[in-house]
Amino acid sequence: MEQFMQVVKTIRKIGLMAGVEISQQITKRKIKKIKKQSSDELSREQLQEKLKEKLQPKFQKKKKKQGIKKPQIIEMIIIIFTILVNGFEYHSYDPIISIFQEAQQKHPEIVKLHYPLNELSDYKAPRCGKQECQYFYAEVAFKNESTLPTILYVGGFHGDERLGPNIVTELLLLLIESPLPFIKDRRFLLYPMVNSYGYFENQREELNVDPNRDFDYDNTPDKCLKTVAARALETLYAKYTIQGAITFHGGDNSLTYPWGSANHIIDNKASEAPDDTVMREIGQLMDQYASSNHLLKVDRYQFGRMTDVVYYVNGGYEDWSYGFDWDGPKGQCNKINYDELSKPKPRAITYLVEAGTDKFPASEYLGTQESLIKQLNTWPPGEHDSEFGNINRNIILSLVFADMLHPYLYLRSINDTLTIRIGGCILVDELDIYQNDQIIQKFKQVDGIWKNGKIFIENIKGLIQIRYSCDKHFFKQNNPDPQLPPQSYFMQSKNGSSLVRQTKLIISEVNVSSLCGETYIDRVDQEYENIILQSLIERPQPQIQNINYKGQYLWIIVIASTFIILLFLLIVLFIRFRKQQNIKNRLQFELTNIQESGSV
Repeated sequence: MEQFMQVVKTIRKIGLMAGVEISQQITKRKIKKIKKQSSDELSREQLQEKLKEKLQPKFQKKKKKQGIKKPQIIEMIIIIFTILVNGFEYHSYDPIISIFQEAQQKHPEIVKLHYPLNELSDYKAPRCGKQECQYFYAEVAFKNESTLPTILYVGGFHGDERLGPNIVTELLLLLIESPLPFIKDRRFLLYPMVNSYGYFENQREELNVDPNRDFDYDNTPDKCLKTVAARALETLYAKYTIQGAITFHGGDNSLTYPWGSANHIIDNKASEAPDDTVMREIGQLMDQYASSNHLLKVDRYQFGRMTDVVYYVNGGYEDWSYGFDWDGPKGQCNKINYDELSKPKPRAITYLVEAGTDKFPASEYLGTQESLIKQLNTWPPGEHDSEFGNINRNIILSLVFADMLHPYLYLRSINDTLTIRIGGCILVDELDIYQNDQIIQKFKQVDGIWKNGKIFIENIKGLIQIRYSCDKHFFKQNNPDPQLPPQSYFMQSKNGSSLVRQTKLIISEVNVSSLCGETYIDRVDQEYENIILQSLIERPQPQIQNINYKGQYLWIIVIASTFIILLFLLIVLFIRFRKQQNIKNRLQFELTNIQESGSV
């Protein structure tokens, strides 16, 4: 297979070269024909004008009509051929089940499948063919920690929108390989077919009910939680503290966030949610890396609030996922009585991805795994290539969101110079370097990896401790609706909440002398970190060494200031003395003249 792909790549290169050569030969023939038809008396300038007049308008007209040059057409043909051979493919209902089951069998320490209907005695699955439809999700985690930052990916709300389940399935396969180190410090919940019945039947709804209008948010009690899809998904929010969620749809081309409900509209536009700043900034980052590739009909997403870009709905999942636990009254949907353990408590930053105007785009536009892996060789992701398709871009934006759930460090030491890059945040508000319980360096307002920010520290060896905090500007609000501070678990982590792993202050330790290449550094052990945080509360911060120039050189500043003031006063006195002296001399001169004239 590898040898065959090499042949394909070679054919592609030859095709591109041939396309360029053909284009050049056509142009040369046109020029030769014009020269032959032209009179020998034409000047060089006149000939150039005629060539320009003859060639350029035709090219421009052709470009407007077709939009693609001849070499690009050849390239597109080769790309599509490559993708058909080595690209992502659609998986139907049964193959998706098999892929998830096989992942659990091969990697039981990482992947666990859960079947939420096992916890719901009052709901029965509809039938998919001769058997009951399977409602399941995978939990992917490399660590067994209750406070791991948790993100949920949901596909298949509408069964005829085929991209979502396949994006989530391909994401599962990528996460198992763990190409990026921060993946091992997250919990991923992957729900490929939330509307299993709809996906099996290739129908939008579940038994004539739309699951994405079936949630207990801005809804009436008799019109919600009628579907197995909605009720099963609810159970995840009782079991996990979910900080972020993405749901993949089709039929539009947009990336949006709350609000998207009728109860949060002002002047026909979505009002500002309490977490609007963080949702907007992380969403813009996701949108930037989702990018576009016109060769595979991948257009840049429209970005904004759901009501403004898509439309508002009643009982929508996205607003429920973000606001159910704290915003407004809740009806007793479908007469469901929750106990304390089964009650969902959603406060997740949630995005709606409409993954393309075509609900079922052709498979040659999905992209290739080879292109995806190539782009993930660096982080943040590198430039995408011509095989960047619909699945590629949505996996990339999914990983960007997962990255932002929790800060971390990349460290490199060369010739006693330490380079620090900070991931999981946009702006580092403060970063302190400790050695032997003393601050030896202090930094403020440093860009994270998303803006290529770096910190360089020279002449540093041995064990150090790095304490830092990120993105305090996420707390900024203009006119939130309702008038509350940020409510999401993501923002609660920045306030030091015990419900989630706190990110108010991150503490990491490393022996600089033992670093080899660029090294990923997570935080210290949580118990040890809590001890340090408690000690910071109980005692004052140690004095800063080698940085507090104000205290160290205060006497120099005082003496210099005094000297400058005295010098200024002396200059003023000298000028006044000179003026008085000039007046005295003038008077003396005039008096002498008067006396001389009187004696004459």
